[in-house]
Amino acid sequence: MPPNQSNPCSSVDKNALPCLRSQLINADDSCLQGAVSATLMPALFEDSTHQIWSIAYRDQNLKVLKLCQCDEVENAGFWNAMRALFDVSLIKDYSALAGAYHYFRHFSVFEVPALEAISASQENSVRWILTQTVHGKDLCTAAVTRDICCQLAAHLGSMHAETGEGVSFLAGRLYESELPTGRQLDVSQFRHKIDAFLNRHPRIQQLRECYSQDFQQIRQQLKCLEWHKIVPMLIDFRWDQLRIGEDGKLYLLDLDAALFAPIEMDWLMLELVLTPQQLEWVMDAYQGVIPQVSQCRELYRALFYAMELLGDQPWSWWKAQPILLP
Repeated sequence: MPPNQSNPCSSVDKNALPCLRSQLINADDSCLQGAVSATLMPALFEDSTHQIWSIAYRDQNLKVLKLCQCDEVENAGFWNAMRALFDVSLIKDYSALAGAYHYFRHFSVFEVPALEAISASQENSVRWILTQTVHGKDLCTAAVTRDICCQLAAHLGSMHAETGEGVSFLAGRLYESELPTGRQLDVSQFRHKIDAFLNRHPRIQQLRECYSQDFQQIRQQLKCLEWHKIVPMLIDFRWDQLRIGEDGKLYLLDLDAALFAPIEMDWLMLELVLTPQQLEWVMDAYQGVIPQVSQCRELYRALFYAMELLGDQPWSWWKAQPILLP
């Protein structure tokens, strides 16, 4: 959630900690034991899931508190789409986010901030994650080098070496055997979810009315939808989710939207996020087999468009993005 300038918690002053405590009334406030000050950090995105707080403690440790207001998340367009398409409920599965931190620490070549604690109660309207502070600088596209692209390729290689049995929320699942029955979608079930989404989502309805030929192509791609394999991925990956730590290592900061999903979806998101030069460097360094994506490009771009993964650009912007993958 972005800072609300009418909310005193948005002010960086001595009242910030009491303001934070007021949000945790009748909730698990163990994250504030020993806290002496709190600073609300600027939100990077208007639809950010969490408030980000920097908390200083009596023992002089500095930690990051990610605070989630459940009502706001339940009504957020992105999470509504995640629920409709992937059967993901962040609120229902919130405590299981600890599993995403363990998973990426285990399998990714990127570093992940150490998880200190996660709110215990599943009944309260406020949830939180407490992690170590990573001092450094958030990455931006202009700062991306060939070496960083090679590290991304290594991360993708390690992720794509893992295989899921169906589309599902990754949080809480270190091993696929821990996935609860009924929460993994096979290709037929995933097609059904997408079909219902295309029929109901207002942005898709706009696309249908203004670009009928594109919509027919999207429908045809859905009818023929298959996948090469299911892999762990971050559907909302962007460069600014990485931070270059003072130790020179790359840290992956946002794991809320980790999924097991088709590998084609991962590559098609990268086709949009990376510059042509960056994508070329990644492809050169990637050790796996890059799947054919032409048979599902417009379909997945339509889903990304409806989810507003790169903002609320119109469909004309999405369809005009360069085609860089086979």
